[in-house]
Amino acid sequence: DFGGDWCSSEFDDSGWESGRSPFGATAQVPVTTQVGTGTLYLRTVVDLDSVPEKPMFYVASSGECQIFVNGQLVRSLRVRAHSAPISETCTMLRPEEVSILKLGENVVSVVMLPSERASYLAVRVLCVVS
Repeated sequence: DFGGDWCSSEFDDSGWESGRSPFGATAQVPVTTQVGTGTLYLRTVVDLDSVPEKPMFYVASSGECQIFVNGQLVRSLRVRAHSAPISETCTMLRPEEVSILKLGENVVSVVMLPSERASYLAVRVLCVVS
């Protein structure tokens, strides 16, 4: 688990560089924000007027990553060695994880570990409407 102070809501990320998804260091697919190789840490604030019943994350990555919501690890995603260069998945929060979300500001943090592939990471928060 690569959690820690950086994924808590109290962490001061004002010294961090900012950019828009997708992030990457690859010429294979378009990226919005160029990043280097190595461990990639991302944070964003999601402001909720209501807590969705079925929140979901869309993740496209070239390496293993972990997703944290308000400082709590909610998902570890692995990329198979023989899969496509970028692995895409949607992962829904389990009912017991939905309670981590709150009205107002929620911090979503993602860490992607380095791999032998060119870096690529795109994350979106989605809400399934039933």
